[in-house]
Amino acid sequence: MGQGLFDPPNVAGWPGDKTSSLWLNSGTWMARLNFTEQLLVRGNGSNGAYQPLDLQGIVNQNHIDSPEHFIDYFLAFLLDGKLDQDRKTSLVDYFTTNDSATNKVQQITLTNGKGYPINRVRGTLYLLMALPEYQLN
Repeated sequence: MGQGLFDPPNVAGWPGDKTSSLWLNSGTWMARLNFTEQLLVRGNGSNGAYQPLDLQGIVNQNHIDSPEHFIDYFLAFLLDGKLDQDRKTSLVDYFTTNDSATNKVQQITLTNGKGYPINRVRGTLYLLMALPEYQLN
């Protein structure tokens, strides 16, 4: 992602400003998005085995009962809970959009009993982490 592990450009590390090409450019942004997608679909590969993120476990453990609650849960620690209402609404709209083959794909069931296609749930997280607010936070 443009930042060599244990190899900062100087003793101060990478520039933290929001205009530095060392911090964020088209190449590092795409690398971050690809990494995000890999984590959501394949997991982190710890111990040599790839396990996708256990979204159903997160939903159950945190008693997430609505798409809004799901988004607020992840906003709380990914963006300190700060996101404009119009962006939140867009994420909820994406999360709740019906797919034509919803009964043929794996679903995540919220604690209210309603199921959503896993591709929509993962896609919502992907879109959240692709937002400029996340990348520049």
